[in-house]
Amino acid sequence: MTTLEQTGFLLGLPEFEIIEFEVPKCRCVRKTHNLSKHPLYGVWQDMKQRCYLWRSQKYQYYGGRGIRMCVAWLDDFMTFYSWALANEYEKGLQIDRMDNSGHYEPGNCRWTTRTQQARNCRSNRDITIDGETKTLTEWSEIAGIDKSTIHTRFYLGWRGKQLLLPLRQGVKAERRSSGIEHK
Repeated sequence: MTTLEQTGFLLGLPEFEIIEFEVPKCRCVRKTHNLSKHPLYGVWQDMKQRCYLWRSQKYQYYGGRGIRMCVAWLDDFMTFYSWALANEYEKGLQIDRMDNSGHYEPGNCRWTTRTQQARNCRSNRDITIDGETKTLTEWSEIAGIDKSTIHTRFYLGWRGKQLLLPLRQGVKAERRSSGIEHK
């Protein structure tokens, strides 16, 4: 176990302890699991690098923002591996944090497709229409309108159902609201 002097700080979370330190090393012995070539081992290593290796290209988006791994996963690949298999991991899925500001821990992670994960990014614009919140891309798919059109309308101050009007109706509505009349 890592001591307080080695870690810099300890942060207690319900059921999980988050530890920060400079460069994590795999503490497992290869002979214990013989899974170093398994896709999940790569996922586990990538999480550690994003969270703790400041030289990692993605560190600024994870470790640089304070995102860490729970000690149970950080200390033991087999714990992460067991969780993954018990939580519907399949080859081709990616680990996704439901709360993008939260840590890598069992209660905040799930397995998703690349498309699902892309919809759970901080850069997405969430739009609420009639009490239902979806990403701009999801509304685009539902309405059959190009997402750039919805984005432009939103930028121009359009809100609610007006964003999803068919293109011709949207143009007419815009002209009416601006006082321009065309026949």
